[in-house]
Amino acid sequence: MKERIVWIDYAKAIGITLVILAHTQVTPFVTDWISVFRMPLFFFLSGFLFSFDRNPDAKAFVRKRFRQLMIPYVCFNLLTFVFWWFVGRHYGAVDETTLWYEPLVAALFCNAPDMVHNIPLWFLFCLFLLEVVYYFLFRKLGFLQRLIVVMMIGMFGFLNAYLNAHVLPFSLGTMMIGMLFYCAGSELKQLFQSNGLMGLLALIVVTAAALMNERVYLYRNQYGNAMFFLLAAFSGIYMMKVLCEGLSKRFGRCRWVEYMSKNTLTICALHLTNYTLIKGFTVYVLGIPLSVYEGTILPNLLLTVGGILLCIPSIYVLERFLPFVIGRKR
Repeated sequence: MKERIVWIDYAKAIGITLVILAHTQVTPFVTDWISVFRMPLFFFLSGFLFSFDRNPDAKAFVRKRFRQLMIPYVCFNLLTFVFWWFVGRHYGAVDETTLWYEPLVAALFCNAPDMVHNIPLWFLFCLFLLEVVYYFLFRKLGFLQRLIVVMMIGMFGFLNAYLNAHVLPFSLGTMMIGMLFYCAGSELKQLFQSNGLMGLLALIVVTAAALMNERVYLYRNQYGNAMFFLLAAFSGIYMMKVLCEGLSKRFGRCRWVEYMSKNTLTICALHLTNYTLIKGFTVYVLGIPLSVYEGTILPNLLLTVGGILLCIPSIYVLERFLPFVIGRKR
């Protein structure tokens, strides 16, 4: 069995926590701050773990990633669509007049803004497409050639974002931007050597960029100022690497951190459903209005923790009885 990289476990655990915190109604600044680097971080980590040497067989690689990403994408889309149709669409901001098949069509084309039943699933499709394109496009290129090509792809991605008002199908626009971070993780590992002082500087840069830039939405291809976005995204990635390497050296392996790291996919797929259940409990059992979550810190931190904890029974059932749903073999 391949030895786990402990700091990556910490990065994935903290990263998924920040992702789902950003999906609450926490204060706008916190959401803005998280949004500039949360998804670039996961693209980077995926690239960091990729190696052409470990994946010499193209067909085997595509089959493996299809099982690990696309099967969960399809299964969780269907599961959460059923929940949304019978429960979720009757609450919140989504118009009940949405036709029953519209979210499914959106999922078929990975048109994330219209996947109202579970928008975060876009990442699974996008990452699969990105990795397949990266593998076949770059496997015969040298290091410098890969960097040149990926910069050209990133440039087209930003041109598309600023000149095209429509989101491309299959998350193609987001894939082009995500490839910048994936390639950085895969090809430029040596440039991300941890340094505490530089990590603190990176935190300052991320915070300044979040204040100066617009809210970033990768799935909508909204980046605000491209320079601010890239500076903040790479600074945030570096900041997280410094933090997580420090945590791994200080505390070593942690079972809870590893558990979250292994199950980021399931947590990503189910946390919005869990939020609906928790908010229903808040209103109908505790009698507390949903306004308690609007622009607050503590209630949304509790919502985040609750959203993670409610994933545990689902993870147990899926691992034991339906491992294919989460991309695993029996």
